[in-house]
Amino acid sequence: MSDADVSRPGRILDSHVHITDSDQVGYRWEGMEGVARATLPGQYLADTGSYPVDAFVFVEAGARPDQSLAEAQWIASLAQGGAPIAAVVAQADMRRGGAVLDELESLAGVSLVRGIRWILEPPFEIDPDCCVQPGFVEATRLLQRFGYTLDISVKNEALPNVIRLVQSCPDVSFVLDHIGKPAIHASRMEPWATQIRELAGCDNIVCKISGMPVEAGEGWTVDMLRPYVEQVAEAFGPKRILYGSDYPAQLPVGTFETWTAAIIAIMAECSPEEIDDYFYANAARTYRVEI
Repeated sequence: MSDADVSRPGRILDSHVHITDSDQVGYRWEGMEGVARATLPGQYLADTGSYPVDAFVFVEAGARPDQSLAEAQWIASLAQGGAPIAAVVAQADMRRGGAVLDELESLAGVSLVRGIRWILEPPFEIDPDCCVQPGFVEATRLLQRFGYTLDISVKNEALPNVIRLVQSCPDVSFVLDHIGKPAIHASRMEPWATQIRELAGCDNIVCKISGMPVEAGEGWTVDMLRPYVEQVAEAFGPKRILYGSDYPAQLPVGTFETWTAAIIAIMAECSPEEIDDYFYANAARTYRVEI
């Protein structure tokens, strides 16, 4: 059996999937050119091909602030209807400080909610310093009360602020989406690599290896991605990295199958246990999914 065969996962819990339907939820991106009005679980599952996806984690998909609860409730209803949704990472307005408690209490009524995400980049957030403001930190500390993680989607330029936030909230569990979005298209490693190592020094954060084709751009190759994956794997270790497809955001530059095959190739030297951690167990632990 080849190394590639050994590294192929026996099961996948995809930690980063967006499901949308403009007939069900109002989104901030409505009207943007080239964005599909709906991406539903059946389409996602069809696009996973022969890969053994047991379930996925839904990550908020840019709903309007007044639609955050409705989005989480709709996704939960899909799960009740049989869609393999293991957990929900919802949206709440963390800029509201302690006042966000009412949103968190409402979301707590949706049993699948396991975390909150904040997109710290335009067009969703124009202030790169917002996550280190006192109100945002106060709101973040409230997440511990509900056992929620905080997913952060951020361009690499803002990683210093993420480091400050994570260090200031040691009792909150964080998830860095898309490995902090380094400039893969420009083959630039620094200062991202140094900042990733510093961030990994905080034991209350894990990292999703996801979203990389978007940062690499059209025509990306496995060799373009490899040094970034290896840097993250070395910094965070095998128990703190999560596979995510970022479906359907990656579709303009690659399919579920091409992205997954690339990661399997890069991780070919890993043990079967490490592969299962990366593709399944780490996400299950992070989002409190029963295995």
